[in-house]
Amino acid sequence: MTFIARLRCAAAQAAAVFLVAGCGGGGGGSDGSLPTAHSVSVTNVQVPAVKHEVFEGYDGIPKFQVVADLTGDLSQLNGKTIFVNVEDPDHLVAQAYVILSGGASGNTLVIEPWNFNATVGHLKGALRIFLCLDAACTTPLGNTPISVPYDITVLPGLKVSAGESIDMQAAFGGTTQTTVGVTLPPGTQSWEAHIWNSQSLGFPTTDAVTLETTNAPSPAVTLKAGLTRVGKFQPFLALTATAVTSTGRQVLLQQTTPINYTITATGSGAVAQPASSTFTMPVSSRVDVATVRVLEASGVHPINLVDHIEYLPPGASGNANAGGFEWLVASSTMDAQDFDTLSLAAHACPLSGTGGCLAPGRYDAIVYMTNVAANGSVTLMPYPVSLTVTP
Repeated sequence: MTFIARLRCAAAQAAAVFLVAGCGGGGGGSDGSLPTAHSVSVTNVQVPAVKHEVFEGYDGIPKFQVVADLTGDLSQLNGKTIFVNVEDPDHLVAQAYVILSGGASGNTLVIEPWNFNATVGHLKGALRIFLCLDAACTTPLGNTPISVPYDITVLPGLKVSAGESIDMQAAFGGTTQTTVGVTLPPGTQSWEAHIWNSQSLGFPTTDAVTLETTNAPSPAVTLKAGLTRVGKFQPFLALTATAVTSTGRQVLLQQTTPINYTITATGSGAVAQPASSTFTMPVSSRVDVATVRVLEASGVHPINLVDHIEYLPPGASGNANAGGFEWLVASSTMDAQDFDTLSLAAHACPLSGTGGCLAPGRYDAIVYMTNVAANGSVTLMPYPVSLTVTP
């Protein structure tokens, strides 16, 4: 790759495409003729050692400078443009510019590399840098091009084993999870994983995907997709790692992978989480409470009102007879996001404090909620509850 940066010098004021500190000399030729390649030469060139380790992915080598003197009749640069032409076979350089000291010595050529997307391997070669007085570089300054050797080792970067994306699917009311391996770069000091939402990119908001990380036996992330409405969601798995090269350069690496989470319809209009509730309390206990989330398949807020509670008679499963004792209180409220909340309170003894308590045993009931869906259809949604009373 070759690119050109322009630098124009004037007797009174410096101006440049990138950056100019000043221009030396005074006066100049009146006929506007260009100096020859040897009228002004570059000497005493101080080339840095460009030897670095970088990580695979968008990492890059630090900015570096070439310092040199200019010899010859510097007044011939007044009013002229200096073009910086870089031959860059490995696409390392983002831009290059000259900072003139205002005199013959201490002039600086600044090279700013890209955060280039290199693959694991070894880049070895040399930049050839021309300082010219025309865009075609037919009149280079003397002693150019300047050769800047480089030796760059590209180390393995931060990756997930899933590749370009992570696909997850569950039926409405169900959950799923998947584990993806994480490849950490050499010299890793720490790493983290997060889920971030893509609402700003036009996808629906969801917090249904959570994660856990592990380092043993090898680094991995387990994604857990929970209860949410029917549809397609695309949160992102965002990884960060802090790694240090063998030369002591500390780098913060980042890697982001989309999660394609699809929830398919099952014909069920609404589901509850958890699917049932169980209470266990001693006969001396007064009350125990639980909350249940109720979700409508379309994601529109359902109207889930408690219609009635049915206390089941003794059956083959061994449940006991409550004898008309109403041991459960249920109510519903509209929650944030897509859920309603069913609140339950079980008690083995009368809340009034008077009367007999339930005998030890298991008691079963069903809470029926009136579910009014987005399309106006009304169904009764049963929710099983069990109470075990211990001595």
